[in-house]
Amino acid sequence: MAGAQESLKAALPVTTLAYGSFKVRLQRSSPILLLVLSTLAAAPALPAQSPLTGRKVCVFTIQNLTPGGAYDEYETSMTETVEQELDGAGARLVRRGAWSKAPRMPQDPRELLRGPAAIAVAEDVGAEVAVNGSYIVEEEQILVSLQCWDVAAKAPLSGFLRTWRFNLAFYTSLHEEMTSKLVPRIVFRNDGGAISETAAAAAAIPEVSFLSPDEGMELLVEGDTPAGVIEDGRLTWAAGGVPQGTRLMVTKKKPGFHTTRQAVRVNPEIKLSPLPKETKESVEVDWTLGQLVGLGCAVRGYAVPDTFFTWVGSYFYLQLPSTSAGRPVFHADTGAGLGLYVLLPPGSRVRLGLSTGMGAIFTYQPIPGAHPYADFYLNVLNCWVETTIKGTTFFLRQEMKYTLGLSNNLLGRDWMMVSGVFPPVTIGIELKR
Repeated sequence: MAGAQESLKAALPVTTLAYGSFKVRLQRSSPILLLVLSTLAAAPALPAQSPLTGRKVCVFTIQNLTPGGAYDEYETSMTETVEQELDGAGARLVRRGAWSKAPRMPQDPRELLRGPAAIAVAEDVGAEVAVNGSYIVEEEQILVSLQCWDVAAKAPLSGFLRTWRFNLAFYTSLHEEMTSKLVPRIVFRNDGGAISETAAAAAAIPEVSFLSPDEGMELLVEGDTPAGVIEDGRLTWAAGGVPQGTRLMVTKKKPGFHTTRQAVRVNPEIKLSPLPKETKESVEVDWTLGQLVGLGCAVRGYAVPDTFFTWVGSYFYLQLPSTSAGRPVFHADTGAGLGLYVLLPPGSRVRLGLSTGMGAIFTYQPIPGAHPYADFYLNVLNCWVETTIKGTTFFLRQEMKYTLGLSNNLLGRDWMMVSGVFPPVTIGIELKR
């Protein structure tokens, strides 16, 4: 974690900032002033009116939840930045000197991360809105949780949970998040009550338990902030008092599986969908309309798991005689080529794909004096659709084959069609590993 702190300090050299007609020269020893002025310099002017104009707002300390207590020194600057943004939105701030002496002020300041505790203290000092939040720094990333609570209705008004890189630009991002999203989402009724945009429950969620069958799966919350690893089917993450119903984007990672992102809503327990396993090899068994008395098999090798592959396969079938006196004709259709899944990602219920290649149909007639034939062809374009049910993939594929009419052939130069009407259609199953 020392990397994030050094990164932030490195972004605070001797600096000259211009704002309007003022120029200020800042040293590393003045990070708070630099952060405030850099935010002002990048920010557009706030509108004259906002949902908080004239409202009494109690901003509690934005608490550091980073393990080990590192980065405690940023609690003051973070809190002052939030106060400045709300002051710019027209709020009348209740300062720490007032709320810290409230009758219902809890002995443990961490209790203020809970909605009911924050609302009670804000009510004691006559505030209409309570604001609480927290931050966690990990691997040069900062995860910020911020909530606004309606004191009269005892319900959440607005909030966010976001991850940013922990450098000087972070404060500009925080400014944009508050002015463009958090404040505009606040809606008060005429009678002074409030309507929560997400209709969330009044109590915030201090901890979230992620449930998953994927043991050892790593979770990243809202970007690149590690939440931990699934053990015994569960991961408990310190959310820091996020309103129930808040939308989170969770990234799921595990070796041998595809990394996926899943949107969830904050609840005490959240069930995560399983990760799709990476396919590196597979075998397909198929049957083709137009070559009815037969069976085929192909092997795929994936250069890019579940995306790009090479294939080689054969289809053996009989051409039955038209009379009882005749003899069957034996065919072996052998080919190889390339395949690619398109549009839909691994793990989708339905997937589409395209493939191409070349091959030959070898024909043998079991009669005296007969010699084998070979019809070489281009497998110009195959397109297929597939779905996976309980680990088994079923597919339907249409094949466009053009025979080249080379020497010692039977079919000449033409498109291969079933009864001269439509291209061959293959159905089958694919077993992946």
